[in-house]
Amino acid sequence: MSKNITIKKAVLTSGHGLSLEMSERQKDGTYIDSKSDYSAPVHNDLKLAFRRMNVHLGLSSEHLKQDELNDVDSPSDEIVNKYPVNSITFLPDESGVKISGSVELTTEKKMPLSPPAIKWGDEDGYGYASELGEITALVMSEIESYLAGKHAPDAQQELPFDNGNEEDAA
Repeated sequence: MSKNITIKKAVLTSGHGLSLEMSERQKDGTYIDSKSDYSAPVHNDLKLAFRRMNVHLGLSSEHLKQDELNDVDSPSDEIVNKYPVNSITFLPDESGVKISGSVELTTEKKMPLSPPAIKWGDEDGYGYASELGEITALVMSEIESYLAGKHAPDAQQELPFDNGNEEDAA
């Protein structure tokens, strides 16, 4: 990302795209904030980076207890699927992150979750901040790759053909 542009918030959209809030420093030292919605499908690597945050949403919101988890780096799919993250707010000066998403209730309905922001280096704060920090760096890298053109392949290109002959599909 350009040194003049700071990503403030990233949201995976329901249309499989990405919405970004950014701040751009102008030559005169002022900032212009903007929001952009991108319709290009998000690459699976960015989706997986967001997915790696799911366990942290459960833990930081205290809906998931430490003793329900064997390993924060490789939680079960059941736990990961229960706490989908869809929004990440990057705190100023790369001082931390705020993640938001939902929890799936026993009724199979979703309830929004938005725990307090997690600051790096807060000794009394979230116990897995360093692990979350690594994932946050990965997410930021994948967002930068998305902006540079790394998108999911067009779904139309992935359609299988019965006999492998594309001419028959026309």
